[in-house]
Amino acid sequence: MNSYDKGYLDVLCNKSTIAHFTAEKVQTVPVPFPSSAEQVSIAAFLDRETGKIDALIAAQQRLIELLREKRQAVISHAVTKGLDPDVPMKDSGVEWLGEVPEHWVVRPVKSLANEPGSLFSDGDWIESKDLADDGIRYITTGNVGIGIYKEQGSGFINETTFEKLGCTDVLPEDVLISRLNPPVGRACVVPELGTRVVTSVDNVIFRPNQDTDSKFLVFRFASADYLHEMGNLASGATMQRVSRSEFGNLRLAIPPYSEQCTIRTYLEEKASGVDRLIKTADRAITLLQERRNALISAAVTGKIDVRGLDV
Repeated sequence: MNSYDKGYLDVLCNKSTIAHFTAEKVQTVPVPFPSSAEQVSIAAFLDRETGKIDALIAAQQRLIELLREKRQAVISHAVTKGLDPDVPMKDSGVEWLGEVPEHWVVRPVKSLANEPGSLFSDGDWIESKDLADDGIRYITTGNVGIGIYKEQGSGFINETTFEKLGCTDVLPEDVLISRLNPPVGRACVVPELGTRVVTSVDNVIFRPNQDTDSKFLVFRFASADYLHEMGNLASGATMQRVSRSEFGNLRLAIPPYSEQCTIRTYLEEKASGVDRLIKTADRAITLLQERRNALISAAVTGKIDVRGLDV
């Protein structure tokens, strides 16, 4: 059926609880049909024109895939080899890390948060019965993307629940690392959300020490070799998960703080350029899909006369 007046269908359906569009009601809907010959012409026209649009959409989707691969490759190289192509290298002593710049230090993740005021702990065990309509914002693993915070969900807990459960405040610029569901180990920096924040138990709250740049770490946690290794560590019959202790013992090659900041600035510039191109391609796909739907609607309602067209 074409985009028949939605209001008509709303009236036709019983909406007291769940809308029911029964077979009997379908039979009562008046639908004008063109002649058989014109139906064939419309179908042939739409096959041809939507095929062209579908090809353009596929090309944009492929472009997005290539841009994401490029973004991943740039990040992975910078956070594992640095920006100096002539830097002396050494064996890291860690199989999955391979060779790293000679002056970088190989350390377990948990050691990057080992000073007063730093933090390396799981979020809180908050169940659905603990949720409220407002209060302290509750964010979950679903809010953690690969290198980005994803705004979704609207859960809260009240102050009484916070105190009862002994919850931990998540602060802006803290790093959240998801221990659950692929890709396990993805991470983001927590933005300023304008309210107090807590998080679920399957997120590690990571507040790096003064020698570790949060945003550099998030880029490191977006690299291909790291995500692959975290996938190897994950286990679970239904949902893949890695323990905080396993994650904390994972060893990374870390450059000096000043170099971390240089790499982070470089990657922010490179990533933002690629992200703009991805956003443009996403917008093009949306417009093409809208064009496709409009074309179908116009053709099957007679707003486009396809008779006599070369099909």
